[in-house]
Amino acid sequence: MKRRDFVSSLGAPAVTFAMSALPLAVRAQAKYPERPITYVVAYTPGSANDILVRILAPDLGANLGGNIVVENRPGAGGTVGMAAVARSRPDGYTLGLGSTATMAVNRALYKKLPYDPLVDFQPVVPFASTPNVLVVPANSPIRSTQELISRMDTKKLNYSSPGNGTTQHLAGVLFTNVTGKPAEHVPYRGPAEAVAALVSGEVDYGFASLPSAIGQIRSGRIRLLG
Repeated sequence: MKRRDFVSSLGAPAVTFAMSALPLAVRAQAKYPERPITYVVAYTPGSANDILVRILAPDLGANLGGNIVVENRPGAGGTVGMAAVARSRPDGYTLGLGSTATMAVNRALYKKLPYDPLVDFQPVVPFASTPNVLVVPANSPIRSTQELISRMDTKKLNYSSPGNGTTQHLAGVLFTNVTGKPAEHVPYRGPAEAVAALVSGEVDYGFASLPSAIGQIRSGRIRLLG
């Protein structure tokens, strides 16, 4: 199946970021899909990638005329899930959602990445972009970014992220570099855990993707600074 044929069959512009390359044999099949399609999410449930894929999956399945099975395979900054996509049969029945971390950052972070982002995947279409937000626990006395910076003058604070090498971690590093204020990075297993640490007050502040944090922001359990 050619890329343009796959995209045009959806009836919608947004599909996914990466998928296995498809062999000539698939093009000759009379019907696609003939069985459920697995959509691998390389992060935990509740992550921005997970939320986006679960929003997309029902309409994607309806347009293709088949079932989409969402499979979470988190670990090692997304490398576990994307490696599974890379190792899958190139028959069009395994999709993956690439991210800044899995397709770019991890190339510099890991000495031996178990996949090559430029070789092992066939890009289909850019799907979505999500902003990162700076947040603090709801019971924190800090109510602005400037107040946070001022507090860092008197005390070494700690901040959460969904894991080493994520864009949220890098945002935290950038923040400390720009402000010149050191802070302790506390990586968690995924976005849900990192946001939960903010809700419980385990950390002083954190960077999170907006989709993973918006529910707690709206409920008043964490406070948005920027």
